[in-house]
Amino acid sequence: MAQQQNIVRAERTRRLPTTNFDPGNIKSVDIPRDSVYKSFSITMSGGVAVTFTGTYTVDALVSINRLLNRIDIVVNGNRTVKSVTPWLCSTKVLYFNSTQTERKSSAAASVLTPANPLTDAGFTVGTTGQVTTIRETIDIFFEDILSTEPRQGTFLNLKGAASAEIRLNFAPFSQLEAANNAATGISYGSNTLVFEISTREAPDLDGKFADLKETTKSFLFTGEQTEFAIDINRGNYVRGIWLQARDGGVTKPLSNTCITGVQLIANGFFPIKQYGTATSAGFLKIQAENRSNFGMNVPLVNSVSRIDGIAYIDLLNNRNSATALDARFLDNLQLLVSTAASGSGATYTNAVELTVQTDEYVLPA
Repeated sequence: MAQQQNIVRAERTRRLPTTNFDPGNIKSVDIPRDSVYKSFSITMSGGVAVTFTGTYTVDALVSINRLLNRIDIVVNGNRTVKSVTPWLCSTKVLYFNSTQTERKSSAAASVLTPANPLTDAGFTVGTTGQVTTIRETIDIFFEDILSTEPRQGTFLNLKGAASAEIRLNFAPFSQLEAANNAATGISYGSNTLVFEISTREAPDLDGKFADLKETTKSFLFTGEQTEFAIDINRGNYVRGIWLQARDGGVTKPLSNTCITGVQLIANGFFPIKQYGTATSAGFLKIQAENRSNFGMNVPLVNSVSRIDGIAYIDLLNNRNSATALDARFLDNLQLLVSTAASGSGATYTNAVELTVQTDEYVLPA
């Protein structure tokens, strides 16, 4: 009996059913409702042939992020625990341990078997008709890996749940293409891409846990903005706010300068966080704070850093989850965002794009 108990206390990993990539559609994967979950790992692997005429240019964020628009985790049909993008999922791991998640790609005459490219890269396009092989992994955490204590307070307990599923919102292959892609006659064939999901579980635990709820929304700016108001979720405890910024240049690169001032204001007047002004580099200030608070080793290499375009407004004091912002009784909570003038940190050839992910603790009923 003692030996059986020790087995149950060990961390458990299971493989969920494999899902074929289905461009432009949503696929659901049922989650077993007999355990307490710490995280899910999602791996995309396989290949696709790309045929084109001219010069094919890939999107600046080309990766799993372009083929998988969003991942939703829904319990009992109406309780959304996660609604996240792969890019920010990968970024969270980078903030946690300065490690980039698996991201490999190469192009050749045929798909690699097994699908394990040896080049660290996003989606790599070769000559017309060649097959791009990809292997990329992201993690979705229920435990709050960026807090110091108590991390297990937000595990996902599905014991007794009526239903639970992961919804994969697939994008069309055309989202791989850059805004300035000049190639014509583009087609995608021989699609063998699959998505594999594995679990990390604490099966011996039970009881009530808070949700680490993560939800995402995006905004497009076609010109300079001053203190554009974005409503932030109220009714729970706000743990932090992720920002991802893309400039409006022809390649829509990740940008540290297109967003200037950033403020989090409660009830219309009370400042919770203030970074920069409408004309000064508040986004860069957040990034500098992130480097210090999370001890990230993300140097500039060829003028590029792995946290380009990413900033995290951390609302925990000393990374203690008990200090999250109590937004249960606020009348108003807004993020005021300013963007740079054209030619002074931003370009508006295309729209400047800002993605905002709100992390909040939802206490159990």
